[in-house]
Amino acid sequence: MMKTISQKEIDKQNDIAWQIRDSGSLESLELAKTTLKQAKQIAYTKGIAESLHIVCYGQATKTAEYDQARVNGQNALAIFTDIDDKVARQRVLNTLGLVEGISGNLTKAIEFFDRSLLLANELDLILARAKAFHNLAVAYEGINDFDISLDYYLKAIEIYENANDTKNVYKALQNIGVIHYNLENYDEALNSLLKTVEIYKDSNDKNTRGLAFLNIGRSYHKLNDYKKALDYLEQSIIILEQAGNRPGLSDALAEIGLVYMDMKMFTEAKDYITKSIKSKKALNDAIGLASSHYFLGKLYFEQNQKPKALKTLLKALNLAQKAQAKLLTQDINKELANSYKIIKNYKKAYRHLSEHVKIRAELFERDSYNRTQTLLVRHKIAQDDKDREIMRRNRELQIANENLKILTQRLEKQTKEDSLTKLYNRRHFDNILEKEFKRSHRYQKPLAVMICDIDNFKQVNDKFSHSVGDQVLIQIAQIFKNNIRANDTIARFGGEEFIALFPESNADKALEICERLRISVEKHPWHKINPELKITISIGICDDKTLANGEAMISKADDALYEVKESGKNSTKIWNKKQTLIA
Repeated sequence: MMKTISQKEIDKQNDIAWQIRDSGSLESLELAKTTLKQAKQIAYTKGIAESLHIVCYGQATKTAEYDQARVNGQNALAIFTDIDDKVARQRVLNTLGLVEGISGNLTKAIEFFDRSLLLANELDLILARAKAFHNLAVAYEGINDFDISLDYYLKAIEIYENANDTKNVYKALQNIGVIHYNLENYDEALNSLLKTVEIYKDSNDKNTRGLAFLNIGRSYHKLNDYKKALDYLEQSIIILEQAGNRPGLSDALAEIGLVYMDMKMFTEAKDYITKSIKSKKALNDAIGLASSHYFLGKLYFEQNQKPKALKTLLKALNLAQKAQAKLLTQDINKELANSYKIIKNYKKAYRHLSEHVKIRAELFERDSYNRTQTLLVRHKIAQDDKDREIMRRNRELQIANENLKILTQRLEKQTKEDSLTKLYNRRHFDNILEKEFKRSHRYQKPLAVMICDIDNFKQVNDKFSHSVGDQVLIQIAQIFKNNIRANDTIARFGGEEFIALFPESNADKALEICERLRISVEKHPWHKINPELKITISIGICDDKTLANGEAMISKADDALYEVKESGKNSTKIWNKKQTLIA
């Protein structure tokens, strides 16, 4: 029979269990379960609730028993609500948010963290407020809402710094650095990450320090500072190996391989990427294994080993699809599309490009849905907090609905628009193209399409930076807007390619417009961006409506573009059906 203990002893055991909750063992969870039984034995309500709370935390963070963790957390919350212990309620709400976040339900996690923050504000719990800010930042980062995430991280850091909480300042800065990296703000990423290294220079936490060095190396790589990139990455390997962080070590190996690949040191690149593949395989890291095969496929293509490259990329695609890694699958499809295009297998190139565009749209729609759901949850919490104020509640509901309407309009616009150039995206262009193709047949009107490509654009990125490349894309988009007719449609195809639709225009009329575009680009004052910068474009046109559909017209225009590229670039060519048949 279990020994009966006092309420004071139960409180002490719960305090110990909570203090050791983040140790590597299950000791905290087992102690909390034992204490729960003892608290029930003497009907100690507060002790029962606290033990349930700690068990909930352990089941979520240690044993992945998420459903049971939710039940125990909700039971603890109900008891603390009944006994009106608001401080304990605030802690349980935070833990329930962790349960949902760890299990992947980020919208629900945000709901709990919001409720936790409301109570922390009401009770003026400063550090609890910082923790809620931090957890909200992590959750919003998870749904790719980086602006809100950064705002919450900065609010958390302000409190941590005032409390001299160096460890949590470090964690927040590390996460901010990763966000800036994902947003391709590499200078800002380095600024945050280098601060973390300085703050934690005397720390014995090798794992966290090793990951910081890894992320710094990645950022220097993106800025083309290969020497510093390799320096930090090689240090990260030493530190992560000492820390026993095999996944981090595997990521560092792959990144070093990519740096060597960009340096054209292919032997070294293959050596490191191969090492990462072996490591990912040993770790059963399905997504990491797919990524490393993707890198190896790109390396083979750089070495002009095209059959081996395609075989490796297809293997990477298969691995990514099995791992349900949507973002990686999208990237591999794009790489395969470009690879097949280079070897003139346009059918397969188009198939992989279509799959790339489809997945990109799915990911965007998923992120948009998550953000909308999060806004709805936050609105509901705000309304529930003001149930006793009917007039104010109705007014806030009206405001929330107006905001939701604005958000819906923005989301609708984003589904049609390329984020960088503000032109239509390919998906929306396809819808317009098919409608115009059918209309041109119905009313017996001419129709022409064009596809254009910025000449030597990779060299622009490599020589002047990706930032300059982005400016070029934006300014070319504006040139196109200024030089097409009101009823024409221009869109970004992807990368450095653009497509256009010219209703009621034959090839000669389209040629006149396209030449105007080409000459305008060539004469544009690119020297204002960089004195050495010169930009030209190549264009292919098709007006053959006997083809099966609008997509087929785009494909033939692309054939004409390819001929322009092969014959010297900076020119415009109309696809000639007879010429193709003779060939």
